[in-house]
Amino acid sequence: MSEDARDVALAELRSRNAKQQFLATLDTVKTRLSPATIAQDAMGSAKDKARSMVRRHPLAIATAAGAIGLLLSRRLIGRRLARRKIEHATDDTSSR
Repeated sequence: MSEDARDVALAELRSRNAKQQFLATLDTVKTRLSPATIAQDAMGSAKDKARSMVRRHPLAIATAAGAIGLLLSRRLIGRRLARRKIEHATDDTSSR
């Protein structure tokens, strides 16, 4: 085999190896940039930040969560208070 033929064979071998490495890298990039992977990474990051925030400021987080809970259940609380007021007014009327 002549030296030129060896050089060509070596160049082809390097080319095949480079192509395989490129395709492997491309598969990795496709996986990392898929929407599902990006969303999963974002959720993991958000959970970590939330845990860190709760550990640093537990009282503030509990207060905010309580306020949001009251805000979301204000109709239910209002109905129950109105019902109690009506029951209370009925009890006062019947005792007279």
